[in-house]
Amino acid sequence: MMNDLVVRPRPLALACLLWASLPGHADDWPQWRGPLRDGIWREDGVVERFPPAGPPVRWRTPIGPGFSGPAVAGGRVFLMDRAVEEGALADVKSQGDYRDKTQGQERVLCLDEATGKVLWRHAYLCAYETAYGFEPRGTPTVCGDRVYALGAMGDLGCLESATGRVVWQKNFVRDYRAVVPLYGFASAPLVDGDRLIVMVGGEGQLVMALDRHTGRELWKAGTASEPGYCAPLIRTLSGRRQLVIWHGDGLAGLEPESGEELWSVPHHISLGIAISTPAIADNRLVVSSQYNDAMMLEFRPGEAAPTVLWQASASSAPERQWKKAGFNTTMSTVLLLDGHVYVRNNREIVCMSLAAQSHPLEAGETETRSQRRKTERRPATMHRMTPLARTRPCKKHWYSADS
Repeated sequence: MMNDLVVRPRPLALACLLWASLPGHADDWPQWRGPLRDGIWREDGVVERFPPAGPPVRWRTPIGPGFSGPAVAGGRVFLMDRAVEEGALADVKSQGDYRDKTQGQERVLCLDEATGKVLWRHAYLCAYETAYGFEPRGTPTVCGDRVYALGAMGDLGCLESATGRVVWQKNFVRDYRAVVPLYGFASAPLVDGDRLIVMVGGEGQLVMALDRHTGRELWKAGTASEPGYCAPLIRTLSGRRQLVIWHGDGLAGLEPESGEELWSVPHHISLGIAISTPAIADNRLVVSSQYNDAMMLEFRPGEAAPTVLWQASASSAPERQWKKAGFNTTMSTVLLLDGHVYVRNNREIVCMSLAAQSHPLEAGETETRSQRRKTERRPATMHRMTPLARTRPCKKHWYSADS
């Protein structure tokens, strides 16, 4: 059947870009936002600037459409895409409030990091009923000899990373009667020891921990109107290691071993689009979404629950109700660094100062902005390189999806 499938609406290419100077070691990037899910490169030798003409392309490999980011581990690149039948019946409007209906195969791909050669494909039939319903959303998570992938319609698979053989698989709708979110399931699975933590949704099962080796349910917890699209995190806050989740009704911290709730903060998100990963630095956490205010929390010693420092939208122009203009981002992850918060909204990069401690709301005022200009409305996320990572140029790879 694979021979009868073609990519729609047009093929993409996964590009590997190479910038070589002095020899060096490139760390793996095995999951969403890197080894610790914080968007920070901790290896040495990351270049500060690309060459004027851009980094040379080492290889390109045609793939299907997808929102999935690549995970790189053990000399291999893992991602998800989709293939659809030529002329297949579809009901598509590509609107934010309409569930497109398309037929096709969802796929997990494994490529050789050095050459771009496709080493294996795991494909399965998957009819979509999601807004912008063409592609899978979640980035695979690689842990040792296993890769975990979650598709837009709730298909969760544990595969052998070397061969693509299915170890176990589940479907959130079939197995847990979950409702597919408007934009499909998107939260990248999180490995924590022998646990695989996933955002499922539904009464009492907002978040769930499975045995990552067998798929057996370990615990489930929480209820929310929408599970959101944000990947869960493990962080130590107020001296306690905890699972941090952001969903359609707010944020919460849970005990990773049991799912017991440690704290929660209400923060309703329109359409449930809690998407971008919370930015956490020291004892502060900040989130932002397209239609709602940004919010910063502070975790204080001896207090289990955080304090809301401020909620604000840093806009210097009148805003339309349906599209915020300042510190509001749809998918781009916020960067919290050195007393400032940076975000990429639909038009520009915005920086906010956190200096006004005595007037928390004033701390949310815009300090600097990039020059206003018309730009393509494409989401982008920011990453951080540690000082150690900027010591010298080295052999380094970047991956991008070219349209």
